[in-house]
Amino acid sequence: MQPFLQALSLIFAAEAGDKSQLLVFAMATQYPLPALVLGIVAAIIVTQLFASGLGFFIGGALPVKFVNLIAGVLFLIFGLKTLLFNNDSEKNEEGKTSGSCPVNPFWRVFSIYTLGEIGDKTQFTTLVLASQSHNFFATFLGAVFGMFLANISCLVLGRLTCSKLSQKAITIISSVLYIGFGLFCLFDVLHA
Repeated sequence: MQPFLQALSLIFAAEAGDKSQLLVFAMATQYPLPALVLGIVAAIIVTQLFASGLGFFIGGALPVKFVNLIAGVLFLIFGLKTLLFNNDSEKNEEGKTSGSCPVNPFWRVFSIYTLGEIGDKTQFTTLVLASQSHNFFATFLGAVFGMFLANISCLVLGRLTCSKLSQKAITIISSVLYIGFGLFCLFDVLHA
């Protein structure tokens, strides 16, 4: 029971104010509720299964400096992609089509959330917890529930306040935070 509670509480705390919560907040204004909830839950299960499994099997063998370097670069890419991707969607809303086929909202939410979680501090936290606890299942379940509880609050908040913030403001805030996290990770690599 201790690995479950430890994972639940640490992941919930690590997720507070995290970029994936901002993604959920932003997506809450764009996608239907069933696709949003199912896409987020599926992405949480996949990303935490990966992190728990990796932590359980290879544990402390990953060099933290290398992981932070990769995470920093990915955060920078995600920040720029978020900014550019949402500019494309604004053009499409003005009547210009990109020629691409429409994507099911579930798959879009799943993809965006999964990509946003790659290299995230909650994945690293889950990885470390799984490597230390030697209880894969309890760590995995605790991480999933912690992520779900932290993100459901942003989903509700996003639904309630969707008329208060423009999509452009949410995009800019998300992009700046991504880029900030990327720079922070790279700074950490250089000074470690």
